[in-house]
Amino acid sequence: MRKSRSRRTIRTVSSAILVITLLVGVGRANAEETVFGKLLKFFDVDVEEAAPAEMVFDIADGAIAENQYTPLLKKLLGSELHFVQKVCNANDAQMKEFQTVGLKLVGQVAAQYEKMQNRNQREWPDARDTITGEFLKLAEKTFDEETANRYQEEVLARREAKKDAALDMMVTILDRKLILSEDQVDEITEKTEQNWEADWDRNMQVYMYDEYSPSPPDSVLDKALNDRQKNVRRGTRNNGRISFGWEQDLGIIPIWGDDGTVLWEVK
Repeated sequence: MRKSRSRRTIRTVSSAILVITLLVGVGRANAEETVFGKLLKFFDVDVEEAAPAEMVFDIADGAIAENQYTPLLKKLLGSELHFVQKVCNANDAQMKEFQTVGLKLVGQVAAQYEKMQNRNQREWPDARDTITGEFLKLAEKTFDEETANRYQEEVLARREAKKDAALDMMVTILDRKLILSEDQVDEITEKTEQNWEADWDRNMQVYMYDEYSPSPPDSVLDKALNDRQKNVRRGTRNNGRISFGWEQDLGIIPIWGDDGTVLWEVK
């Protein structure tokens, strides 16, 4: 019993830290040097995929047509350009190519967001995926095969780390409510991963709120839970998905300054 509780504590703490790290991180660089990275290492969690990246690219105003979405999307572009530079060790000329393509994409996405808001649509495209999708194509043309493959691997590793964190938190929240056995944790984790929906890891902040966080599919839980756990689950409250806004979907975290203004941070 003590061993089970110890595992549950480690899983809960490590998953929570990993989610926080992903909310404020991108890339693998200097993972073990961060506070969250050291905590994850202490709990024997792979930290390489969840390291914070320093913002070094600041896209000048007036580079493209502006609307209300452009400033934050340019900050997002800055973080992706930094990711390219760190992973690929790109020179100035190569980075200029990526910046040119990125700015064009920012303009397109900003215009698309404006149209979608006017139609009052709730689900918006993921601008980060749009940018990285085009950057992957450009990397094949710009870099040698080894470098292009490394960039692709890092992009995929970042996506996989986010999915793993969401899956861990999803099962951890369920475990906290129902007290799962280790075998149940393994079964639910495996089956949920096999039936994964992309929307479940789009906004990591939702896992900070049990009543709004996604839950493993009923088809998985019906087979994995015992009757007592099913009864407890039926009595728990879940208000369904909550939207924190398109900024949060992109990992753009609002921080309030001392003067009452919002300082936007992209990670």
